[in-house]
Amino acid sequence: YTPTEAATIAVFYAIVVGLFVTKKLKLKHMPKILFDSAVASSVLMLVVGMATALSRILTILQIPQAIANELTAFTSNKIILLLLLNLLLLFVGCLMDLGAAVVMFVPCLLPLAEQLGLNLVHFGAMVTINLIIGFFTPPVGVCLYVGTSVGNVTIEELCKVIMPFVVIGIVLALIVTFVPAVTLWLPTMMGY
Repeated sequence: YTPTEAATIAVFYAIVVGLFVTKKLKLKHMPKILFDSAVASSVLMLVVGMATALSRILTILQIPQAIANELTAFTSNKIILLLLLNLLLLFVGCLMDLGAAVVMFVPCLLPLAEQLGLNLVHFGAMVTINLIIGFFTPPVGVCLYVGTSVGNVTIEELCKVIMPFVVIGIVLALIVTFVPAVTLWLPTMMGY
């Protein structure tokens, strides 16, 4: 299944179980459930739409290419460049949708990764982990808005709870960045 198909099947399964197995879900509850789902989805889609618009504007203005050029002009030290690359990807992940960020930044940062001698699998893992950390980090973290809707809490309450996970994610990103064997052991065992 694709993620969308899996979500559809999960919703269908939950409705069947709620109506016929546990019998806690009543048909009279369905309009409110559908309305609440629509509100939560609309908030998420608004954030995704704005992030996509921002990514298109940045692409037209060639900002990602300029950032990649500035990083290499700033220093030639591999450790500093890797730290700056992580910071850039974390920042981008905080502001943009994951898919849009990958499409926009990976082609621009790929020459930098090759210049640093990074394995492409390793580079892909770095990009993905940093962008996912940004996905649940303020100010735009899309998952935060879903969490506030589902948990019925304020963004401030959720941010306090999520911060230990952000710290763990950053530590993991640094481990993946500076210990390539963590990422490459399985592909190496498979002959890639």
